[in-house]
Amino acid sequence: MLSGSDSRQQESKGRMSSLDRLKVLGLDLTTSGTHLGAGSSTAWCQDKPVLISYCLSLKGLHEEGAVICTNVYTADVVFLVDGSSSIGRANFRMVQAFMEGLVVPFVNVVSENGVRFGLVQYSDDPKIEFTFSKYLNGTDVMKAIRELSYKGGNTRTGAGLRYVADNFFGANQIRPSVPKICILITDGKSQDDVEQAVLKLKTQDIKVFAVGIKNADTKELTKVASTPTDDYFFFVADFKILRTLLPLMSRRVCASTGGILQTADTQTYSGPANLVFVDQGTDMLRIRWTAAGGPVTGYKVQYVPLTGLGQPITAERQEVSLGSGETSAVLRGLKGATEYLVTVIAQYTNSIGESVSGKGRTQILSGVTNFRVLEAGPSFLRLSWAAGTGAIQGYRLTFMARGETQAEEMRLESSATSFLLSNLRPNTDYVITLYPIYPKQTIAPSVISGRTLNLAGVQYLSAQNISSQSMLLSWQGVSGATAYRVTWGHLSGQDIRSIDVDPSKNSYLLTGLQPDTEYLVTVAPIYGQLEGPKASLRKRTDIIQVLRTITVGPTSIQLAWNIIPNAQGYRLEWRRARGVDAPKMVSLSTRENTYTLTGLQPGTEYHITLYTLYDGKEVATPVTISETGVEPSVGSISDLRITETLGNRVRLAWTGVPGATGYKIVLRNTQDGTEKSRHISGSQTTLDLSDLKEDIVYMVRVSALIGSREGSAAPLSIRLRPTLVSSVSNLRMVPAGLGRVRLVWTPIPRATAYKLVIVNIQDGTEETKQIPGDRGFIELQDLKDGVRYLVRITTLMGSQESPPATITFNMEYPSVGSITSLKAIATGPSQLQITWRGVPGATGYKVTWRLRDGQEISRVLPADVNSYTIEGLKTGSVYVIGVSALAGSREGSQVTTTATTAPDEVGTVSSLKVLESRSNAVRVSWVGVPGVTAYRVMWSRRDGKVTLSSFEGGAENSKLVSGSTNSFDILNLEGGVSYVVKVTALIGNREGDPVSITVTTPTVPGQPVGNLRVTDSSEKRIQLAWSPAPGSTGYRLTWRLAGGGPEKSQLLPAHINTYEIEDLQPGGRYEFHITSLTGNQESEAVAIVASTVPLGRVTNFRVAETQKDSVTLTWTPVSRATSYLLTWESSRDGEDAQRTLPGSATSHQVSGLRLGDRYTFTIRPMFDSITGAETSVTERTVCRDVRSDIAFLIHGTRDNAYSAEAVRNFLSNTISTLGQLGPTATQVGLVIYSYRSLPLLLFNRSADLATVLQHIRTLRYEEPSGNAIGAAINFAKNYIMSPNAGRRAGVPGVLVLLADGPSSDEAIERAREIKAAGIHVLAVGMDGADREQLRRLVTNEDPRYVFFVRDSSSLPELEEALVSALCRAPITDGPRPEPCVVRCPKGEKGEPGEIVSIYVWEGNLTWDSFRGQSGSDRMFINFSGRFCRGVKDAWDFLAPLENWDSQEQMAYQEILAVLVTLVLLVSQAALAFLVSRETL
Repeated sequence: MLSGSDSRQQESKGRMSSLDRLKVLGLDLTTSGTHLGAGSSTAWCQDKPVLISYCLSLKGLHEEGAVICTNVYTADVVFLVDGSSSIGRANFRMVQAFMEGLVVPFVNVVSENGVRFGLVQYSDDPKIEFTFSKYLNGTDVMKAIRELSYKGGNTRTGAGLRYVADNFFGANQIRPSVPKICILITDGKSQDDVEQAVLKLKTQDIKVFAVGIKNADTKELTKVASTPTDDYFFFVADFKILRTLLPLMSRRVCASTGGILQTADTQTYSGPANLVFVDQGTDMLRIRWTAAGGPVTGYKVQYVPLTGLGQPITAERQEVSLGSGETSAVLRGLKGATEYLVTVIAQYTNSIGESVSGKGRTQILSGVTNFRVLEAGPSFLRLSWAAGTGAIQGYRLTFMARGETQAEEMRLESSATSFLLSNLRPNTDYVITLYPIYPKQTIAPSVISGRTLNLAGVQYLSAQNISSQSMLLSWQGVSGATAYRVTWGHLSGQDIRSIDVDPSKNSYLLTGLQPDTEYLVTVAPIYGQLEGPKASLRKRTDIIQVLRTITVGPTSIQLAWNIIPNAQGYRLEWRRARGVDAPKMVSLSTRENTYTLTGLQPGTEYHITLYTLYDGKEVATPVTISETGVEPSVGSISDLRITETLGNRVRLAWTGVPGATGYKIVLRNTQDGTEKSRHISGSQTTLDLSDLKEDIVYMVRVSALIGSREGSAAPLSIRLRPTLVSSVSNLRMVPAGLGRVRLVWTPIPRATAYKLVIVNIQDGTEETKQIPGDRGFIELQDLKDGVRYLVRITTLMGSQESPPATITFNMEYPSVGSITSLKAIATGPSQLQITWRGVPGATGYKVTWRLRDGQEISRVLPADVNSYTIEGLKTGSVYVIGVSALAGSREGSQVTTTATTAPDEVGTVSSLKVLESRSNAVRVSWVGVPGVTAYRVMWSRRDGKVTLSSFEGGAENSKLVSGSTNSFDILNLEGGVSYVVKVTALIGNREGDPVSITVTTPTVPGQPVGNLRVTDSSEKRIQLAWSPAPGSTGYRLTWRLAGGGPEKSQLLPAHINTYEIEDLQPGGRYEFHITSLTGNQESEAVAIVASTVPLGRVTNFRVAETQKDSVTLTWTPVSRATSYLLTWESSRDGEDAQRTLPGSATSHQVSGLRLGDRYTFTIRPMFDSITGAETSVTERTVCRDVRSDIAFLIHGTRDNAYSAEAVRNFLSNTISTLGQLGPTATQVGLVIYSYRSLPLLLFNRSADLATVLQHIRTLRYEEPSGNAIGAAINFAKNYIMSPNAGRRAGVPGVLVLLADGPSSDEAIERAREIKAAGIHVLAVGMDGADREQLRRLVTNEDPRYVFFVRDSSSLPELEEALVSALCRAPITDGPRPEPCVVRCPKGEKGEPGEIVSIYVWEGNLTWDSFRGQSGSDRMFINFSGRFCRGVKDAWDFLAPLENWDSQEQMAYQEILAVLVTLVLLVSQAALAFLVSRETL
């Protein structure tokens, strides 16, 4: 930015210079320690041109006065400014000016030990522009802001926030008790997560201001800003008005540092000053100046180009006049790379005022800058550049692989600043050239090279935690992969399944596998659309041992099981379920997998167990309960009957026997004694007996069979009477139409009916019909084409039936004709419309189409259709189209034609806008489409009502205008109505897509009512009043509940100005709207919100006491309440309950609650049958009066990151239920373990629940693979369970281990050590954890202390049980303390002296004596008599005695006397005496 010249024109006679004025006011800017005195704002801005906007924006806060943040001495302020490409250089300069404005109030207190400023600019990556220590005065800070370089790039706000937290407010940079502020300025939505990033700042008590501009995401920024949001979140819709935020935000920033923003009056200047060139283009200069004082009537701006020697070219001098309120101008039409002299002259009513001059140079046209490869992949290169200056028309981009001679080329729009080259070859160098295109100028291109990435495969693919139905895959990821494709299936190639895994994952759990099955598993990285090399492995799932029953008989049971490869044998054991019989058993070899138990009792239940024998152990399957069968008797059939007699054929039927496997039918001729027998399936209960003779008696017996057993036979006697009824004659078939025939015969006199059986010989289906005896014909319909039919007709006279008369015929449809007059025309670039003349009798039409060498597509249409539009075709292509008629399943000859689709789509108009709008007319304009022949303008009311126009009526009106027209007037519209206007382009008979715009015609609304108010209200009534509107013919009053509901309305006459609304809800909040009616015009609504008087609400509803299974509630009673309805609901499962309490109640204890659940309690007063307003409170049941130190060990590796969220929720819910945290209550520690252990939270840092939960929420699963549980237990014992970490003496200690796999090191011995130290150990197992190993780790190896779930998603099932265990104070005898060892002097002959070990624990003293080796032994003693602490050898203990004061010497001499005495004592009674005297 260029400042104005030092022209003496602005320092006219009688006017003090800016520096002199500042000196008079007490502000000397010539020194580094600048102090802004009262009234110095204008002078400060005059010598700092970039701050003009700041000075102007502060006018509402103080008239032409300086702004100073007083009473502030220290503060650390960091600007985090968005430098992404969406801002642009011009807007970025406005941001710079805004930041300078925020620095101004602190300019006099910037120093090394005072207020410090830092600045980070971020886009793709954050960059430190200057640190706290770089600039130690306000002038240098503002200069550094003014000279910032604009970055460009993406918007990664989250990365910027994390960067500020780590690099400006880290442990080494932070100043204790100093106000800390971060000011974020951005114009867009972040492309990464900001919520977790800003938490780190807020937890360090850093105030975060969020300033959003234009396209910034307001919801996102409200989450970033500190609370209250109104004080820390600011937003403007345009960069040009960013400066308007300065007055308010300067006050807020000053207040956050503990200061007060103050202003002071100052003089005004008589002429314009501070001429600056805020923007220089290739053909323009943008200038700005400080307004002149006095009654200015306007300004004249003169500008003239200068020669190379600085001489003005007077012939090219130009001048513009501006209004008195203008302080900026844009000078256009200038020469490029030319220096101009610009003069601004103040104009007054009768004189010309002072002027200010300056020189500015237009820019040289330049090509693109910062042309680079932003991102590379195996098949793409993402390019980015910064646009050059001037009116660029577009870009030409060429690229080719290195070594090739033929380049590919493409054109880009002028707005492009990035481009993605795709479909490239992996691992290949490309040469890329970018040519900017300027009118009438040639600019040198920019050339870069880029290399695509290689397709790398994953490494170290392995399978872990293999079970019978699952296995966990893990691998080492590769850079650049967009996903990982996991594929698995049987080796045979069957049941192949695949899934794409997120690139952030490097493990996946395969589930739903088949037991004892070998799988081939592959993992391949995905690079966009390409699949990289595959890594594969083969693994077999485990076998499930299952004992199953194969067959069951009355005295036997056959069993089967799986053969286990490493088994040593099998043992079967069985016994009766009831009784005291000893079990029977049998041992079987490894090759056997079936066995039949024999000699069993029928109908008896047996318990059977299979033991699989391994080396040194045996594993039993669950007990199988099986019952032997009972030999049932075979039942007899029933209802044996004749269902049909036809000539010499009889059809038998009967009711079957359940469970029958077959039936035996015996037919005996009673005349000659011959018998015939037949067996049929148990599912058949009918049989036809044929070739029976008339007047002979037959005996039939039918019996049921179950296996080889036969039931009792049911008999039936049959005798065929001679046939007395004649069959029909002259039976013939006459065709009757498509699928129809008529059967005709000569009727039989006295026939009562005819029975017809129609048989489809092709599929064997039958259909029976019966018609009256006076008929001699029947028409059969819906017969199938090409099928042969058999028809049998019998005559019925009463119960007698004649022999059948038969006829056989083939059903053949007539041939199908062909359609005619087939035509096809193009109706669009991808559409063809076809029409044809149909065929009489057709049941449908088949339409086909294809490219000349393409695949055919077909559609079947109904018979009443004779046209069809084919869509989705290729533009400018020839299609072969065919249409054939269908009659049932037959198809007629196809008729074909060819047609060509339109070459391409008709374009759409652009920049459709409203030029002018009146109450009854609208003028719209648009940018046309080249080559169009016409435009169609359509308009309709948005509410769907009919529009009356000068052209035509209807819901939508339209008008065709010439293709040379680009505007249109729509007349005869209604005022105050919204219209939808559409414009489409036409080329011949082809029409493009419409472009629409919505416009509302203006209207002169009626005069609204005034002073709408509530004059009276009660529980069900509100009375309103208002001031009448002049000229009103009536009023419309509407009301509804403010929370939603049906709206009611009332029309009122013009002379009414009060109205009473009744039948409202007590305590209801209502919205009232009233409009004034003038003819058919309605004024704007005047609204008011009012409430009826409530019946009553419970106050002071609170939780008085919380226990692990109950909550006590109290409240202030409600007058006139007859009872209270108390309800409570669990947030875990939604289970709710309620209780009605008497009206005199003021408290209630809700019991039977689940520990750790969060409950919502709601109470409503009852007034007989009317319910009052509800009041709610939420509380969680927690432990009370429990004092423990609880450490959690969490397996936090990348391999099990899939369970991270479930574990976080589990820990949060569990710890939230422990009640109060802190030094006087329960303390919590957190440890992450893998192959190593890391502390996440120490006991002495867990006094605040919110802090603990924040640590849990930020817990990351980023550790490498490893499961060293033993090392983790040892780490917890030596570090977390130490006094330095906050471990308290005498307080129970608890270790909770979270495991999802077996330990990779020695854990049982480590667990014994920590349990011996008095620590209570619990374990939570999931996924692949070893349950038996966990049992041996916990306290007393008691399985009750092991909490196990199948996977992490089931952890909520354990919360109540674990919390219950933690709420019970651990019972432990405490650790045996290390002995205080005292070595006696050596014996006369040099033998080792006797060592006396003293144990002091909770005030109790014990001792033992033993012979030890010579040497230095450690002694541990606490001189207050509580614990032993490390000092040197007992006899060296008092060596520095001469340096102690007399009181210390007396105390330690007494201790030494006790120790010496204990060496000589052999009696425990004497020892007890010493303890009673409290010598220690």
